[in-house]
Amino acid sequence: MDDKTAAVAAAHHHPAPQGPPSSLARNATIGVLVALVVASYAGGILLPSLLDTHPLVLISLNVTNRTLALASGELDATSFFLVGFVRLLLPDPFFFLLGR
Repeated sequence: MDDKTAAVAAAHHHPAPQGPPSSLARNATIGVLVALVVASYAGGILLPSLLDTHPLVLISLNVTNRTLALASGELDATSFFLVGFVRLLLPDPFFFLLGR
């Protein structure tokens, strides 16, 4: 790479933002995590009524091992694994942003 190419590349390089995230980003991240916790509690409270009628909604709300084991007989494998996988991994990016 010659000097001219390096200068052009350096001019177009935008450094990553330094310091803590904005208060809006922090509050939105915490809000999403609180909503997921509330959804998990709601799934635990509604477990008896949702298990027979709407097991997919149940595992989308509360993805504990108990709920997954109880709902596994009511669902086909594709929806069970897809919804369970997404719900288990959903809070991870928000915890990453919170710890950044």
